[in-house]
Amino acid sequence: MNEYREQGGGTIDFPDDVSRARQKLFRFLDNKFDSEKYRNNVRELTPAILAVLPLEYRGHLVEQDSFMARLAEMEKELCEAKQAVILTHHATRN
Repeated sequence: MNEYREQGGGTIDFPDDVSRARQKLFRFLDNKFDSEKYRNNVRELTPAILAVLPLEYRGHLVEQDSFMARLAEMEKELCEAKQAVILTHHATRN
């Protein structure tokens, strides 16, 4: 849910409690009642979900040479670059 919010998502409301937010997410993914609203929610959440999935799992979900795969790879690289900057900053302060 954090990644979704960081990417500018905000039309889907998630509870502040992590356990309840996780339940809501899995309800969307399970979609037991074949709800169009839930399918739309999953479509909206897909970039954030792909951004946080390890690469070995992403390959099973989307074609390797698709827009979503390239977007997910870009998000991963950006995240790793941010982490490197943060770690370097902390290392130089100590």
